[in-house]
Amino acid sequence: MPNRPLSVRYEDDFKLLAGRWERIGLGLLALVLVIYPFAASTNWVTVANLALIAVVGSTALMILTGFTGQISLGHAAFLALGAYTTAILGNEFGLPFWLLLPVSGVVAALAGLAIGPFALRLEGLYLAIVTIGLTFLTNHVLLSFPELTGGSVGLSVPVHLGFGEGSGALTAFTETQHIGGWEFNFERKLYLVFVILAVLTVLAARNLARSNTGRA
Repeated sequence: MPNRPLSVRYEDDFKLLAGRWERIGLGLLALVLVIYPFAASTNWVTVANLALIAVVGSTALMILTGFTGQISLGHAAFLALGAYTTAILGNEFGLPFWLLLPVSGVVAALAGLAIGPFALRLEGLYLAIVTIGLTFLTNHVLLSFPELTGGSVGLSVPVHLGFGEGSGALTAFTETQHIGGWEFNFERKLYLVFVILAVLTVLAARNLARSNTGRA
């Protein structure tokens, strides 16, 4: 069954949803994403949250390995840098998570820019060696400062809505609420945030692939 009609013009390649089956599939996927948190138990919602985190990481890996053919084994390091940035700044300064998310992305991006000039001079297995070395280096640094990172135990990530501890908004996100007969606990709220982030990530990757830079 064809997914999309044959592209005969450059404009056809730039369409976000070119085929009928692609639009139908996307509509069914959106329906499943909406229904899932209310039909599944809390444990399965947690599994879905972990899967959505993996979607963000795998989408970034797909751009580098899938589109450009470069073997990268270091994406876990960027995920770890973003996660620990959120946890440390949230615990130490009580910053809200909606501010920490872009800040953590910037920290991971800066790490990528720092290693990029060296890694881009390599290819094949040599690039894989450098990127997996980045993973081990990040792991070593995080374990070397247990008073800051929690060491092998790790850190809990606070989910603050407001600034500073003691604000009433700090616990609003973690408390269970009932709206229209539906129970919105902490895991279901996280699911909503993770779905939005995963969709935006996939959409950004798709638009990058359709751009002049992506096509090059």
